[in-house]
Amino acid sequence: EERELTLMLAVDVSGSQNFGSKNNFKGEIVALVAATLAFSAIKNNDQVGLVLFSNDIELYVPPKKGKAHVYRILREILFFKPKNKNTNISKALEFLNGVLKKRATIFVLSDFQDENYETSLKYLEKKHEVIAGLVQDEAEFHFPNVGLIDLQDAETGESILVDTSNPMFQAEMKAKFKNEFEQFSKKLKRSGVDSFVFDADEHFHKALLAFFKRRKQR
Repeated sequence: EERELTLMLAVDVSGSQNFGSKNNFKGEIVALVAATLAFSAIKNNDQVGLVLFSNDIELYVPPKKGKAHVYRILREILFFKPKNKNTNISKALEFLNGVLKKRATIFVLSDFQDENYETSLKYLEKKHEVIAGLVQDEAEFHFPNVGLIDLQDAETGESILVDTSNPMFQAEMKAKFKNEFEQFSKKLKRSGVDSFVFDADEHFHKALLAFFKRRKQR
């Protein structure tokens, strides 16, 4: 007899998701990845649930089966308007730890621009299978040279004037995101959580396919 699987999507809807240098914001691509995973749940007749989080739990949809349920989840992922802009990943992880009674596969989709979430991650991984999907935008590593611009922090709302043509600024941005990515990788290794990285562009599905292929081979 087949075991009933529960797929839980934990999607970051904080302010930093409204960043994008190409045709898409990070949040839009995260939504497409979540939607792809939700559709795969329908195909396998699995239960699927959703948590949208910022620095608070914005929305929780308990896991259920069925097409109508998945369409509701898709609607929420695509059209939900969050109340808060900041990020608190551990709050979302702790919430899931509290509400999920049965073992689930949890996809945490975020740019992981947050601190101190490893302990909650480790704790959640003990009871469930946790997979982290990190979304990145190319401009975070190669900031476009567009002269003087006002850069606004999507989470704090603060603006600063920067000269994007300045090599020092370019190098600083590159180092900042490279460091954040390395931190993310280290944290996940320590907590034993599986992960994949996808870009905020139309090729996001390639990373997802490669990830599932890698898992199959294991």
